Amino acid sequence: MIIRIFLLFLALATTKVLSEDPYYPCQNWITVLSDNSKKLSYDQFSAQTMFLDLNVMEKINHPERIQYGTYNGVNGNMTYKWNATNTQDGLITAIDKTVQTEYPSGLDSAIKTLILNANINSTALIFVSDTTSSIDIQKAVHRYNADLKGKVKLTFILAGHSTNAKDLKSFNDAIIFNWQNIEIYETPDLWDLSAALRCTQLTPPPPTMNPYIPCKSFIFFGIDDSIVLAPSDFTAQLSFISSAIGNITYPERISASGIYSNSIPWNSGFTIPQMQNAVIGISQGGAYRLRMQFTALLTSLQNVQIGTTPVGALIFVSDTSNSALLGAGQFFNQLPKNIRITFILLGENPDKDKLEEYSTNFIYWRDFVLAQPDDWVTLSYAAYGC
Repeated sequence: MIIRIFLLFLALATTKVLSEDPYYPCQNWITVLSDNSKKLSYDQFSAQTMFLDLNVMEKINHPERIQYGTYNGVNGNMTYKWNATNTQDGLITAIDKTVQTEYPSGLDSAIKTLILNANINSTALIFVSDTTSSIDIQKAVHRYNADLKGKVKLTFILAGHSTNAKDLKSFNDAIIFNWQNIEIYETPDLWDLSAALRCTQLTPPPPTMNPYIPCKSFIFFGIDDSIVLAPSDFTAQLSFISSAIGNITYPERISASGIYSNSIPWNSGFTIPQMQNAVIGISQGGAYRLRMQFTALLTSLQNVQIGTTPVGALIFVSDTSNSALLGAGQFFNQLPKNIRITFILLGENPDKDKLEEYSTNFIYWRDFVLAQPDDWVTLSYAAYGC
């Protein structure tokens, strides 16, 4: 009898009555689709799985409002559908049992799967590992506009090095989180579960409660938007800079400018996502000119009182020919002395010896197959002026 009473007490203590729990983070119906194509490496795919377990499923209560599925370029499958009996453990088990296929990635399959399984006024969180097929994306956009737009809210998480937010611009009402460096960072850039699920935003904490990441310095990105780089390499540069901006707190301490594009000065009032979108939207202009990058840095300095605060200026360089460097010294000499300039040398052509009169700090990025410059993790802290 005592044992039966104890077991009854234990059951009452460990069983949640879901209908009595407040909804967290919100009451939305949620579909999660993971990309189980062969595009991600084994480690990257494992990172996607762990993120879903720890940062999505374990953070949401009322599992009866969550369904989980997978997709690739051939098919999609809702493996754990909405049901009043859904459990958090059941969702996590379904995710952990997901295995990669030998199929390519294809976003159109994800949209097809949503059409068959989505509720009106629900949110779909979709992992995407490849945005390089314009035909696949066009099909997905057409299908979405015809059957889901205005009914299902989309949030994309771009995972891995074959993704670019600009490729999905036709999904003009979607939210996009960048996670190109999925093997390095545990969560997407600026990850916010409430925002991803389209919940009502909570009041943000006061700025004084947020740590300065990577440090308290002012940071300038001098983007090389010349026509020297091949288009794919230029896109890689923008993707990297967008990702780097996403890992920095305090947007008022970030400035970015191309040679031919309008600058984002310090204290611009832009949010981090707005800065990222502005960077991704830059197009290539004309010849490379270092003096114009120094001019952009000088212009940005007019909007901030730096005092004794360090400034890290990352200047991306693809050309060190005489014409590319002509007149740079005149503008360099007008810069304050407490600015640390680091040149990011793009490709095999730039000659660092021609730049040493301006700085002795160099980071190489010879191979654009890599998602970031060489030794970036080791060298970035100093480059940021920390």
